[in-house]
Amino acid sequence: RFPESAMSELPVDPALVAQDWLTIQHTTWNYVGLVRTAKRLSRARKILTELQAEVEEFYAKAEMSDSLIGLRNGVRTALIVLQAAYGARHSRGGHYRADQVPEAALDGLVKNWTHDQWLDYWEEAGSDKS
Repeated sequence: RFPESAMSELPVDPALVAQDWLTIQHTTWNYVGLVRTAKRLSRARKILTELQAEVEEFYAKAEMSDSLIGLRNGVRTALIVLQAAYGARHSRGGHYRADQVPEAALDGLVKNWTHDQWLDYWEEAGSDKS
């Protein structure tokens, strides 16, 4: 066994930090972004929890730096956003749940539309605002 003073902290590799940031950005954009489904959110959870475990393990062993602290906070924030997206089962504002029925149907205003009819409805609703 080596004495603790002989063990040095691991240096932070900027390429790894940059790649992890790209993983966070692409995962949240593609799976937690504007159009969401339960399957996409589930995939994002798997990717981000795995990344968080890797970052936390490295965080415990590495030399402290602003980039590493930022990365740790970034993956935690992405998981918080993901948790909020899981809880938002209805389409609101700029976010659309492709696997959920719009509120109009829940209110009994529109019934028995196909998925394509709902997509047309949302496209028209979005074009009315521009």
